[in-house]
Amino acid sequence: MSPAPPVMGGCSLLAVTQGICLVHLCVCITMISTVDSVMPVSVGGVIIGPVMQSIVGGWFLLGIPIIIFSAVGALYRVEYQLTPYMLYLAGTFVFAAVWFFIFTKYGNTCITIQPTGGNTQANLVCGIFNGMILFWLLVILGCIAGALFLVWSMKSYIRSRGETELIRFQEPYDLVASLAEDVNLDEEYKGVSINPNIAASAYMQPNYAQQFQDPMQQPVQQPVQQPVQQLAQQFPAPSQQPVQQQVQQFVQQPVYSSTPSF
Repeated sequence: MSPAPPVMGGCSLLAVTQGICLVHLCVCITMISTVDSVMPVSVGGVIIGPVMQSIVGGWFLLGIPIIIFSAVGALYRVEYQLTPYMLYLAGTFVFAAVWFFIFTKYGNTCITIQPTGGNTQANLVCGIFNGMILFWLLVILGCIAGALFLVWSMKSYIRSRGETELIRFQEPYDLVASLAEDVNLDEEYKGVSINPNIAASAYMQPNYAQQFQDPMQQPVQQPVQQPVQQLAQQFPAPSQQPVQQQVQQFVQQPVYSSTPSF
């Protein structure tokens, strides 16, 4: 089952959740104000004693701080604060389902008596009144189930919103980290010390010999055939000079020039 969308018609899910909390808070206050811990009360043909009224009043009294706590959590996008309200709504649904069963079995709001039938009640009129009571109880159960679904949807929305905000806050740090890696690689590239002997040997390979010329503008025709190790031992270059100067000095040796010496 997928949660409700963040916007339903012209109302956001946050506004709907706040409205549910407000209505539920008013219901709790109203029910507490009608509780009588001394005299029994008849509701829908069912006589509710003082003890049961006190239990009902205590349950609605417990809901007041839970509703306020969850409403503040929904306003400030705190996910865990909606969990107690979801549990309270689930308990209220079970509580209402029990009362629905009680009214279905024992409830009777009909007091109509036929004028010529003694104490025989009018079945049609009584059925209409009792059906209306059960209908409104079913409506209350549906409202509680809908409120529970919407609060769960709000909780899922807060969770998904928190994950996306964490990703959004992570992007600047990832960008800084990638820039730092680029700077480190650039510094390492600039600070690498290349062995001039290896550079000279790479310079004298046949592929590179066709791309460079000696100082006399003559192409190199006789590349060195000696191994790289012997070349490095025969022509050591000072490590303090740049690689380009060392390669240029290496090229200017007589052995690499194609001009015959007299």
